[in-house]
Amino acid sequence: MDLTSGVVWSRGAEPSTLAVEWSLAPSFDQTVVVRGAPATPESDLVAKVRIAGFPAGRRIFYRARFEGERMTEWNNGSFGTAPDRRA
Repeated sequence: MDLTSGVVWSRGAEPSTLAVEWSLAPSFDQTVVVRGAPATPESDLVAKVRIAGFPAGRRIFYRARFEGERMTEWNNGSFGTAPDRRA
């Protein structure tokens, strides 16, 4: 993880794929979608998604869900990225 990247991880209830959408707007008008490796029994149904390309010094809004035979509800959150002290 660095100024422009991070990791979202979660445990599912069944084999599925973790999908994460992120946006600079809480309305999610424009999103970037990232899907990780499948959550499997071998991974204890844990999935991780590495996300890159965050702008420095901004609030990032995200939502995540598992997609498989059944789709889970979106889980929303937000965080702030560190300012770019090099600028």
